[in-house]
Amino acid sequence: MSLIADLENQLQDILTLKYITNTFTEINSIKAKNIRANFEKNTVFFREIGEVYHLVKEIAVNKGALPKTVLFEQDVAGRGGGGTVAIAITSNMRFYGKLNINVMKKFEADAGINKNRDIIVIGATGAEYLSGHPLEKKTMKVAFRKDFPTPEEVSALIEQTKKYRRVYLYYPEFLTMVSQRVGVSDITQTPTEIPADIGKIEYIFEPELVKILEFFEMHVRTLLFNRVLLEAELSRTAARLITMSTANDRADVICQSTRTQLSKERKSFTNAQLLETFAGMGRWEV
Repeated sequence: MSLIADLENQLQDILTLKYITNTFTEINSIKAKNIRANFEKNTVFFREIGEVYHLVKEIAVNKGALPKTVLFEQDVAGRGGGGTVAIAITSNMRFYGKLNINVMKKFEADAGINKNRDIIVIGATGAEYLSGHPLEKKTMKVAFRKDFPTPEEVSALIEQTKKYRRVYLYYPEFLTMVSQRVGVSDITQTPTEIPADIGKIEYIFEPELVKILEFFEMHVRTLLFNRVLLEAELSRTAARLITMSTANDRADVICQSTRTQLSKERKSFTNAQLLETFAGMGRWEV
C-alpha cells in the first residue's frame, strides 16, 4: 500500500511539473514570436547600415583618415587602445540548452589562438564557465542586471570599447526556431583589405569624412551591438522554447509510465486482497 501511495504522490508531482513546463512553453512561444517580429522587421536596415559603415572605413583607409595598420589585427594590437577586444555574450539565467556553453567553448578556443586580444565576458554563466576553464589572459567580467541590458548598460559598455579598432562579439546566432549556432561578428566593420576599385567612385562627404567616421564609431557601433543583443535574446528564447517543449513531452512519457506502474500495483494489491478473502472463506468452510 505504501508503494501505491508513493506512486500516487510521484504522479501528482509529475503532473505539476508538466503544468509548469506547458505554461513556460506557451509563454516562450509568445515571447519568441514578438522578438522574432522585431528582429526581422529591420533586418535589411541593419545589413545595409553595416555595409555603409564598412564602406566608410574602406574609404577612410584609402584616403589616409585611418592608418592602414587597421587592416591587420596583429599589427594594431596593444598600441594605446588601438587593438582588438573579444566579447562573449552569455546569459545570467539558464535553461537555454547548450547555447552558453557552445559560445564559451568557441570563445575559449579563439582566445587561445588570438592571444593579443583583450577579453570581456558578459553574463553569469560565462563567468561561471571561466571559473572552471580559466584563460591565460586576464578577463574583464561584466554583469548586466538582466539578460537583456538597459540602454544605460549598453552605453557604458560601448564607451569601454570605444578605444578599440576591432570589437568581436561571440553570441548565440539565430538560424531557425529549432537551430542556433555560435556567431562571431565584428561590430566595428573594420576591413581586412581594400578592394582595387574602391577609389574609382569618388564620394562627397558632408560633413567631412573624419566627422562621419566619428559618428559611425559611436552611434552605428551601438546600433549593431543592440542588433546582436536582440538576436542573442531571440536565440535564447527559441532554445528555451525547445527545451520546455522537450521537457513537456518527456513529462508525458514519464506520466504514462507511472500511471501504468500504478495501475499494475493497484491490481496486484486488489488481487492480494481477494486471495486473502478467499483463503479466509476456505478456512471458515473447513
